[in-house]
Amino acid sequence: MIGASHVRSGTENQDAIGWAPPGGSDRRVVLAVSDGHGSPTCFRSAQGSELAVRTARRQGIALVEGTVDGPAGLSLVKRALLEETPRQLVREWRRAVADDVAEQPFTEDELSRLADRAGADARARVESDPALAYGATVLLVLATEAYVAFLQLGDGAIVEVNAGHEAPTANRALPDDELAFANETTSLCSPDASQYLRVRFDPIFGAAPMLMLASSDGFVNSFADEDGFLRFGPELLGQLEREGVEAVEDRLEDWLQQMTNAGSGDDITLGLILGVDR
Repeated sequence: MIGASHVRSGTENQDAIGWAPPGGSDRRVVLAVSDGHGSPTCFRSAQGSELAVRTARRQGIALVEGTVDGPAGLSLVKRALLEETPRQLVREWRRAVADDVAEQPFTEDELSRLADRAGADARARVESDPALAYGATVLLVLATEAYVAFLQLGDGAIVEVNAGHEAPTANRALPDDELAFANETTSLCSPDASQYLRVRFDPIFGAAPMLMLASSDGFVNSFADEDGFLRFGPELLGQLEREGVEAVEDRLEDWLQQMTNAGSGDDITLGLILGVDR
């Protein structure tokens, strides 16, 4: 959803989201979210986030469709996630960016506007490394009957809601980006980006997460504090269980609109996976 501040300034929505399968319901689900950066240097970040989602979704589909049952199969997926996927994801995103630039070269208007807003040095950096213009984060969630996995580069958040002793509890699936500061975050366009991609792989031996949420930082920043942010997941789960997915889906856009109006003003993107055993 385009943020309230972006509506006021006439800025395009720089978030993107994608999932598989297309219908959204299966025993193996992939969810990808990306947030393009709003800095002058990243003037094609809306395209960068779309390319990030396409790339991450493709990587996720290959992993879940290639999953083989049993401990050996889980070991193969875990090794791929930890050792191969981060490099492949960044490499394929950069290749997609290069293809996009080849099809739509930077215009003099784009480069002149960049120089006016950020200086001649910024223009020179983009001409040297075009991926800088496409800077974006990426979040990827894989959910199967055998495991759940989380990958993230940059800000935003992935939250998992699990059954508790008295009520469901929520926590961030991955730690915060240690290199993030103020409005700066690690990015697919960062040097050695694959080194900063955080990954977690959890085989399912008991109960699977009841709900998983992946969101851009515009959603996270619409809450007054971390406690309020983490309460959203269990509260949403309760509504899903009481009223059903369709009823909640019908109201979700209005909720997010209210949040960006009253909160961060940034673009807001939120993707949900209801537990595979539910």
